[in-house]
Amino acid sequence: MKSPTHLVLLPLTFIATESKSEEYITCNTCYNHSDYMERLTGLVNDRAMIWGYSGTIYIANFKSNQIKGWRVNARYQLDYDDEATLYIDQNPVEPSLYLSDVVNNISKNEVIINSIIDVPISSGFESAWDIARGSRNREALDQWYHDYHPVSYWLRTLGPLSGGLFFNPINGLEYIFRFEDGSTITMVAPRFSDARLILEYKPNSSRDKDNNVIRDAGQSLSGDYYFSSQKSMNDFLFRASLYGVEVRNVSYLGGGGLIKFQITIVDIH
Repeated sequence: MKSPTHLVLLPLTFIATESKSEEYITCNTCYNHSDYMERLTGLVNDRAMIWGYSGTIYIANFKSNQIKGWRVNARYQLDYDDEATLYIDQNPVEPSLYLSDVVNNISKNEVIINSIIDVPISSGFESAWDIARGSRNREALDQWYHDYHPVSYWLRTLGPLSGGLFFNPINGLEYIFRFEDGSTITMVAPRFSDARLILEYKPNSSRDKDNNVIRDAGQSLSGDYYFSSQKSMNDFLFRASLYGVEVRNVSYLGGGGLIKFQITIVDIH
């Protein structure tokens, strides 16, 4: 019987009794070999039947314009404690020139390249603080994007169709929402397996104009912060106060044209 808690990647060859067609997976956050292997083994574990799994898997990263492929055979085997472990044999295969060209062409699409969305005040959101400290605003921001940029929205969430390929090019792609005060947040496009086609807020991704972290609701802001001007610092303190953050022990240190100060949180409402 299938046991998802026992997944072992071994250089062993097993012959499955059934074959699957090629599968095309997007992993725009795969940057090294271990990332690809984690995604591959996770997919095999999800797809495996009682007899195991057999098929060719292609994983594409459209942000880095890469595609990798493996021929995979796997089967379950009972261990000494009678628990079923999935043993996987994976062998690299060279993607076809056609697949490489498709990934290359999609990687040049502005939907992939241009990942910054400017958010005007008319949206009802003035700053990343509204999203980081106001968790209820996150779906509202997605709804604003959906309502006022419908073509762009669906291109980004569903991905451009290309060559009849089964990839979802924007799967897990990250987008920067930039507010008029210069602060930013990161929103993540839905993955293929997600039930809802919305852009999800990436936890702890909010930054002010000087790249200081704006902690999410319920988290302490204590720590060292660096500002390019007195105005930037005052704006940070003002917005913190709007969300019930009382700041004490503000100390100034010169150097490098920046103001450094340390804040200690007294209360968060």
